[in-house]
Amino acid sequence: MIEQYTHTKNQYRYRIEESSHRYIKDYSTKKGLPRESTSLALELILQEHKQLTTEKINMNLMSQVVTQNVTNAVEEMIEAGVAKEVNKIRLGTNNTDRNTQKLIELVQGLLQLQNIDHIMTTDMNAPPFLKQVDELIESRITEQKQRKDNQ
Repeated sequence: MIEQYTHTKNQYRYRIEESSHRYIKDYSTKKGLPRESTSLALELILQEHKQLTTEKINMNLMSQVVTQNVTNAVEEMIEAGVAKEVNKIRLGTNNTDRNTQKLIELVQGLLQLQNIDHIMTTDMNAPPFLKQVDELIESRITEQKQRKDNQ
């Protein structure tokens, strides 16, 4: 008994440029397909196009993921560096605040011990030793900054 042949492909008519038709024929020749098998060549071209499109989409997705990972890593490194510097500033500020509070307490105790009710401010009369103290503190700050910058 002979099995009846069933055709699984549909026939369509397309109008294409001559250059496209030549491309399909050249493709068929390069792939070693039977002569006049432009339909098979066209199917292979379409399969390759689908594959390339899928690969391109996958590459785009991969590049987006890589870009996001790099961005996150850079953000984390920057945040870590900033956090470290902010912590240094916080510690320095706390130390300065502590020393300032100690000085206020010492001066207040001295003023009470001497029974001083009124004081003359530096605006009223700036003593020469205040200029020396300002210069000393300024030079210390400059030295500390230079040491820090050289580390």
